[in-house]
Amino acid sequence: MIAVMGASGNTGRVVAETLLARGEKVRAIARHVDRLAPLARAGAEVAAGDAGDVSFLTRAFTGAEAAYTLIPPDLKASPFRAYQDRLGEATARALAHVDPARLIGDALMDQRIVAGVGNVYRSETLFLCGISPWRAVGAVTAGEAARLGRTASRLLADGVRHPGPITTYRPPDPRSRERTWVYGRAGRPCRRCGTPVVSRGMGDANRTVSWCPTCQR
Repeated sequence: MIAVMGASGNTGRVVAETLLARGEKVRAIARHVDRLAPLARAGAEVAAGDAGDVSFLTRAFTGAEAAYTLIPPDLKASPFRAYQDRLGEATARALAHVDPARLIGDALMDQRIVAGVGNVYRSETLFLCGISPWRAVGAVTAGEAARLGRTASRLLADGVRHPGPITTYRPPDPRSRERTWVYGRAGRPCRRCGTPVVSRGMGDANRTVSWCPTCQR
């Protein structure tokens, strides 16, 4: 079962339809049940409710092996950033309830949950937010979850605007080739506190994650 948020919208609907066409079981999530009727007729299980309601989302995600998440657009929301933060926090908290013991560093690499965050961006995002990759998802606060989302989005957007090697750190000396805060810097001093950066494999793929044991908790 794959849960799909925003299933009545332009993006989520296409995702749900594509998955159903491939024979996947789908739980379509949206605010209004009547707008989910076409997907229900196509074989999807439907769940209608407020995407800012943690209890509703927790129920909607429970039993799903994966979730396609998004923040349904609401151009009338004001202030819009506060609306984004509220729904982002609700989604993160709901996912934490479903699998609270999962490590946040592992969850960030799951493209079914957070699309686009690769190995470098994982380490850099967690460092900039002061969160250890070894912390359980259930121990990440709603505010921290929102900050993770905003930071990852900013870094990914910067990467699109500036093609080439991933650059999250810009040194004072423009001639320097240093490009990251912690990734690829094992044993070297943290740029903020001087503690040696640590690197270690994580997850089933044992991909390397780097962090500062002092700055990140």
